Amino acid sequence: MKKLVAILAALALAFVLPTPASADTAVTEPMVSVGDFGQYFVQKGKKVTVKPEIVKQGAVTVTSAKITVKHGRKTVAKNVKSVKLRSGSYQVTTKITWTAAGDPAVKTTVSTRPLRISTLTASTQAAALLQAINAARANVPGMADAMAAGKAVPLQRSAALDKIATSWSTKSAKKHKPVAPDWAQVSDAYEWVWYLPLKTWSPYHPTMAAELAAGYLSADSPLAACGAHEVGGNVISDCSADMEARWSHLGVGFAWDSAGKLWLTLLLASDGQ
Repeated sequence: MKKLVAILAALALAFVLPTPASADTAVTEPMVSVGDFGQYFVQKGKKVTVKPEIVKQGAVTVTSAKITVKHGRKTVAKNVKSVKLRSGSYQVTTKITWTAAGDPAVKTTVSTRPLRISTLTASTQAAALLQAINAARANVPGMADAMAAGKAVPLQRSAALDKIATSWSTKSAKKHKPVAPDWAQVSDAYEWVWYLPLKTWSPYHPTMAAELAAGYLSADSPLAACGAHEVGGNVISDCSADMEARWSHLGVGFAWDSAGKLWLTLLLASDGQ
């Protein structure tokens, strides 16, 4: 009987995780600076909203944050709170006015940062995800030994799973929430299939592959020793020691919703025994 891992989780991917403050941490000097924009991805033919990247330190209050954007020599936006931009290379000058707690003096921070907006190419990003996930799997305890013994293999892209993942992403994007998987679409050749729908940030950041792969080493990882499978509508726990070594195929599917947010579906599968 086909065993299907049915772990449904709608996750908003966060690419910058705050570091918890320590009780004995020294008082931080108040400061406001301009953060890097890095590279964004956007749907073909669409625009993405760009806002000031503000980095706060200590007890501060931002009273104003405006950006001026240049594309080559042309100024496309001047002193605005936000602007919608198409793919391309820009220079963004951010001006922030702010005050520190206990100090009424108004301070100003001005800085210019590059911004690159690219059209997302699903095939390229899917390949990056595959590479990052395989790199993460190599760090799972015991995985190196399992691969050396022929009990585990690097994940390979599956065109059939890609098609299913894209279909489910498209349905999730239309409903603005993860859809229940239609397991009838999945071949009986797979013993296990693990389904993860993800609503990513908008714009999609290229660091997602690395951040997502790092998450696979967490307690909720499908690469952990325990999993679950569905038989006759009942979810049954499986804590086989070699659970993490069984995965052999990966399906990746992208879809944009009407709000310009990107949905991603991942399917991990194992061959039938």
